[in-house]
Amino acid sequence: MRWFIACTCLLLTACATSNNALQPTSLAPTRAYDAADQHRNAEANERFNELFGFYENKALHHYVRAVGSRVSAHLPYDFKFIILDTDYVNAFSVSGGDIYITRGMLAHLATEAELAAVLAHEVAHVVTQHSVRNHQTIPATPKFTKFFANWSGTQKFEDGVRQGRTSGAVRGAAQQDELMADRLAIDYLKKSGYQTSAVLGMLRLIESVQQLEKELATYVESPKFNGQMLTGHPAIGQRYAEVAKWTETADVVQNQRDRKRYLDIIEGMEYGNDIQDPRMYALGTNDMQQQQSQQLRIQVVAAGDGETYAELSRYCRLQNNAEAIVRTLNRAYPEGEPQPGQLVKIVK
Repeated sequence: MRWFIACTCLLLTACATSNNALQPTSLAPTRAYDAADQHRNAEANERFNELFGFYENKALHHYVRAVGSRVSAHLPYDFKFIILDTDYVNAFSVSGGDIYITRGMLAHLATEAELAAVLAHEVAHVVTQHSVRNHQTIPATPKFTKFFANWSGTQKFEDGVRQGRTSGAVRGAAQQDELMADRLAIDYLKKSGYQTSAVLGMLRLIESVQQLEKELATYVESPKFNGQMLTGHPAIGQRYAEVAKWTETADVVQNQRDRKRYLDIIEGMEYGNDIQDPRMYALGTNDMQQQQSQQLRIQVVAAGDGETYAELSRYCRLQNNAEAIVRTLNRAYPEGEPQPGQLVKIVK
């Protein structure tokens, strides 16, 4: 769920937005990146396009760029926000200012504020130059291993990937770097008018996905599913406790409005097209013929009175673990049930 090279990554929490349509903004004077930064951007763009491809949805790209521009408008840097066409749940940053977020991450976010939190966290990695010196844990599949080993140019890095861990010069992002990025993200959210509590939501998302990955280990034998999604990052409990000291109390009414707005935007987004990803069997989307004839998509429904996630998951066209997937998409894994009228993401 998290990987890198000359990049770094992160995740999110809740928000407050204007009723006006978001437009990309750039208020601060742009600070130029050096030649090495520009080279990293170009190489990352080429490799990520080869590895995942870019998600072809102009409206969604415009939305993500608008949110990213809003949280970074006060900074003297130029950023580019890009959606990767993969179900992996992650976000990445390159030292040259390119910020990548996956379609899988967008599917799991709950509000626009959480999207802002994720992007702000990655922006912080660029500003503090964590993206230059950190290497992240990555999925231990041959394709990823080859890709990231080629990028780093070190056998040590490839060996670390195969062992599901990193150390020394090929470690995951330093714990202090992650906490610093969390702290700066809160500052960026406050400056841009988002609720700072969204960072806590981001951390709950990480925890929920990690729990699901442990369950998927029953179905897929892979180091990817051993709870090592964020190797090198502070434990979620420790990180949550630190972030909670810095955030403000969430506005429940604003969160509900924000969630409705966000779900309206991502509804219809594709889900489950990583056909060569062994995780797709466990996620119930490994039927290639089914995917080619009927692309799975995110759909938003209102929970009925007394309706459970188990009942809602029956509407999903997923072969395995439908309830666990629906719960994770809605931040309710492994337990909890929706309230009557609550908007719930399912996959159809």
